[in-house]
Amino acid sequence: MALGNNTGDRERVLFFVDLCVAAIMAVFAAMFAARGEWMLTAGLGTAALGCLFTAAFRHRKRHG
Repeated sequence: MALGNNTGDRERVLFFVDLCVAAIMAVFAAMFAARGEWMLTAGLGTAALGCLFTAAFRHRKRHG
């Protein structure tokens, strides 16, 4: 079987994985915020933002 170039498919999958991980981290951050665990909330919130920036970086349009 010949191997095709499926880079676009991989990028699309990684984009959705990053978004799903960010959503899960945001839910956990909200749960910890409700319990008053501010250090865990800050850590998970920062990690969720990092996942969103990673998703945006992977999904950016390349020029040139």
